[in-house]
Amino acid sequence: MLPLEYVNASIYESWMTRGIPQMGDVLFTTEAPLANVAQLDTDEKVVFAQRIIVLQPYQPNLDRTFLKYLLLSDVAQKRIHEKARAQRSKASRPAC
Repeated sequence: MLPLEYVNASIYESWMTRGIPQMGDVLFTTEAPLANVAQLDTDEKVVFAQRIIVLQPYQPNLDRTFLKYLLLSDVAQKRIHEKARAQRSKASRPAC
């Protein structure tokens, strides 16, 4: 069974002001763990926590399912993690 949590309608309206998640959108985690990817498979109203990006590509140019599989590919995952390591390394250097 999936965990379900609910927010009341007023909270939903105040939090969800743009980029309203729609069925088929691609979800991407930005940390802990980085680069988990999923595709929204419901048309119910949903709210996501911080550190989750809802990707809504322009449909005529990029199919959402293709984007999901691209982000899940070994090549893309490797590149994402390399970039993240480089950023962490830069951030941990002492300022001169």
